[in-house]
Amino acid sequence: MKIYKAESQFSSVLLRTKDTNVFEYTYYTCPQCNCKVRFSEHDFHRYELNRMTKYKGVFSDSFVEKNNSFLEFECPGCKIKTRIYFAIYYGDKFPNVKIGSVITE
Repeated sequence: MKIYKAESQFSSVLLRTKDTNVFEYTYYTCPQCNCKVRFSEHDFHRYELNRMTKYKGVFSDSFVEKNNSFLEFECPGCKIKTRIYFAIYYGDKFPNVKIGSVITE
């Protein structure tokens, strides 16, 4: 497993909701093949409070960050399995997404 700071892999690590009809986007760059994947706030909200892995045996369950959710996917370019840790918190009126770290197999 390799661990990366979110700032080194994402175009933005903080997604702030200003309008519930408009989603902000961030772009993830795979550290292995440089493939870019777009994520919206909606993608993170779908995995809020997620604690179930899609890839049993790939990621250590002992590394689950407390108080953070995660989403997992396979890079479309090189097929490396990736886990993104994030937290959702409430700022003004709307929820904000803060991306914490990235782990790859």
